[in-house]
Amino acid sequence: MISTPEEHGEYDQECNELFKALEAEGVLLCVCKGKRGSGFSACLTEELAGKVPAVLRKMADMIEADAKAAANN
Repeated sequence: MISTPEEHGEYDQECNELFKALEAEGVLLCVCKGKRGSGFSACLTEELAGKVPAVLRKMADMIEADAKAAANN
């Protein structure tokens, strides 16, 4: 698992709990304007960690395209 106790994100505890509860290979948690503010935490296997940047770039492109399409409607 890539997340370590020394690397605290605002939502690491919740991310780790989801990782265990879901028996997942990876959990990415992004909170926007939450109760404790905004933050990002990741709990990933080493194998999956190398693939995540490309997945996030693709997701960002898709979100951006959807936002532009919505603005034009």
